[in-house]
Amino acid sequence: MYKSAFCNAAFWLFLVTSGCKQSSFQGTTNKGSATNPSNPSSTSTDGSKSTSDLKSTKVDAQGNPIIGVNCNLKTEETMSQIPSDVFFSIDVSTSMKGTLNAILNSVSTFSTNLANKGYAARFGSIGFVDTIVSSYFIPFQDAEGFRTKIGGWRVQDLGNEDLPEGGQEGIQRGLEELLKGSNSNAVKVLIYISDASAFAANRDHSDFTTQALGNKFVSSKANLGNFLFFDSVPLGAMGNGPSPKKQMQELREQATLAGSSLPFPFTGESLSSGELPNLIVKGTTVTGECN
Repeated sequence: MYKSAFCNAAFWLFLVTSGCKQSSFQGTTNKGSATNPSNPSSTSTDGSKSTSDLKSTKVDAQGNPIIGVNCNLKTEETMSQIPSDVFFSIDVSTSMKGTLNAILNSVSTFSTNLANKGYAARFGSIGFVDTIVSSYFIPFQDAEGFRTKIGGWRVQDLGNEDLPEGGQEGIQRGLEELLKGSNSNAVKVLIYISDASAFAANRDHSDFTTQALGNKFVSSKANLGNFLFFDSVPLGAMGNGPSPKKQMQELREQATLAGSSLPFPFTGESLSSGELPNLIVKGTTVTGECN
């Protein structure tokens, strides 16, 4: 009996000192790369798709090695896309004449950059002055189609010289489009861009109040799912209106909206550099057969 116990102990000591390692032969991981412990050079790197033959020892349900069985394993990098719907509500009134073209170029570049990174993103937009400009409505579509349509926008300067502008109606329309036109599983993003204070949706130039609009956001949250609200407005008001930045801050606080206030004019740089969540999840699958 003592001899048998000694032999068993010696056998397991031999396995440990000879580098025998426990390894599963099928599974997935959400890490960006995977390395074979017995072959450090076998690595799949971010942004590429690769396969590698790995040698491993099969294990039983308790994790103990099954001697004499080898597994030929392959690793393959995978990328799962989280869909996203991005909607822009953009002021196209006379006061935007000096900045609108640059903003539209930035919006186009931003949509192209997301598409080039592999994001499963769609884009839509609406223009507004004192009220919605119906001809400037772009339903959700891919970056290329969106870029073509928004490139034709121009300032609507006929009779739109007064301030403030119909920002509340612009935001409400964006919210409605995200609710009815979005993939239910998509990350929903609303980006509001204006250089002026926003007035209430009744169009009588009464002061913008966050109460009614905030309530709309709150009541819609269950259907919005993962929702982010960004604004690109100046700190100071044009004319006698309230600060646009303060208006948006109050709206965000009242409705407890995720997102942030971006610099004006909109360039998309802060969004591209990390304001948006990671919409691509990289992982590694491991498959193979044992003999």
